[in-house]
Amino acid sequence: MEPSPRVLIVGAGPYGIAIAQELWHRGVSFDIVGEPFELWHRHTLRTMKLRSDPRGSEVPSRDRRYDFLKFLRSRNLDDSHKARVPVVPFRDYLREVTDALPFDIHRAKVEHLERRGDGFVARCDDGAELTGRFAVLATGSGAHRHLPEALRALPAERVLHSWDTEAIEALAGQRVLVLGAGQSAAESVEALADTNRVTWAPRHEPLFFREPLRLPTPLFKASLAVSSAFYYIPPALLRLFSKAVFRTTVTPHLQPVWTRDDVETVIADADGLELRSTDDGIHSGRTGETYDAVVAATGYRYSLRGLPFLADPLRSELGDPDAVPTLDRSFQTPAPGVFLVGGIAEGAFGPAQRFLLGARHAAPRIARALQNGAG
Repeated sequence: MEPSPRVLIVGAGPYGIAIAQELWHRGVSFDIVGEPFELWHRHTLRTMKLRSDPRGSEVPSRDRRYDFLKFLRSRNLDDSHKARVPVVPFRDYLREVTDALPFDIHRAKVEHLERRGDGFVARCDDGAELTGRFAVLATGSGAHRHLPEALRALPAERVLHSWDTEAIEALAGQRVLVLGAGQSAAESVEALADTNRVTWAPRHEPLFFREPLRLPTPLFKASLAVSSAFYYIPPALLRLFSKAVFRTTVTPHLQPVWTRDDVETVIADADGLELRSTDDGIHSGRTGETYDAVVAATGYRYSLRGLPFLADPLRSELGDPDAVPTLDRSFQTPAPGVFLVGGIAEGAFGPAQRFLLGARHAAPRIARALQNGAG
């Protein structure tokens, strides 16, 4: 079959939608498939607040049609929540964005993506087949969630990842162990502590800091603003930078969670907790307690294994399945015509790719390459 000249975008989060928006402005035809903003609607706790400021939380568009500050003013939230916007009104904002998009999103999940002829074919879980000359993979972090080895040996029905927010919010009257020293761990403890008996076990005492990186706010914002420059920094310098500032932090407004009288705390990692399954739950040799559920706020590890829909030949083109492919300046992988964007591109383009703000840099760069034939 002759492939469509369209671009196929897999993923309808902020990056996928920002790229689609940029292609639409440029008159480049495309299909985009995925559930719009699924992370925010289904994998964030109702009690959480955004870490980024309102301007950094805006869905990018060159005509500023999705002005987040304007939305907040319309809800009388621009003053009282200027620093930390609650996730519930942010979800409302994302619904308004979705309704205002000038293009349609195919709401389905890609189960299989293969190279066919001069393009790509994606088979979706609703039976549809979408084609494109180029494929942009903007699938987010969910499939890359990490569980320590000590947790993989436990009954799966008792182990949750912080990604599984609907299951976490359903816990009530349970003995819950929360692992992790970062924002997701603190948010999970906050959401659980009023209705459950909670033990919080970080590897080290939480570091309470305004920004996600251990940098003063002006330097943090500057590091995000110069995302494109990260591509030209020698890897050795990038590793030194990462070692200096890439430490998990928790926003100061959650500091009271760490000192709650009704929350037990213990400094330990998953191995140090000596966890084992019993008839009554998950027992910890370290604390002497048995838990009904374990919540692992243990982050994400990016690799090709987090893209299970890739056909084997296409995966082989991309390289080591346990690694992230090398990207060129346009986010294109060693597999011609395949682009990777979002958190998985952090190694090449810096910490901005972890955040919605990074789409401002990625979308026009990728769209420009696609418009020019990605040669």
